[in-house]
Amino acid sequence: MRISKITLQVLSAYLPYKVQMVNITLDRKYKLGTNNIEQVWARYAEGETHNKPLLRPLSDLTKEIEHNGERFVPIERLNELNNKSDHVQYFLDDENDLLLKHTNNGYNVLALSIITDIQFLLSLHMDIFGLIDSGDALPLTDKLIELNNNKS
Repeated sequence: MRISKITLQVLSAYLPYKVQMVNITLDRKYKLGTNNIEQVWARYAEGETHNKPLLRPLSDLTKEIEHNGERFVPIERLNELNNKSDHVQYFLDDENDLLLKHTNNGYNVLALSIITDIQFLLSLHMDIFGLIDSGDALPLTDKLIELNNNKS
């Protein structure tokens, strides 16, 4: 039996951002919220892995996405947010799937420690915990969002 990387702390990180969940057995989508997090977590704790968050892979940082009706490239927005207060620039190392930050001292692997950056990435439903690679989440794409919007 595979051990899930999902913990209550990981689920809770996405809670304010109403991440979409999908029950792959029932093909049912719903938003993670305060009304259902205990139930979702109880299922994970019991070893059920039918419920998965829909998250954006980190590779989407360099692509134009749509979020809350606005189209932008997340890594550019992240750089704009940081250049207001710091001389920091972010890059995606596609070969190693790492988010790097460039400071006056050179390149460093991003230690996700700046709270506003973490909140920004979580608000975009970015997979900062590696859940897609571990099989604990499904990739969220603009095409999937478009299909869901057309069903409504």
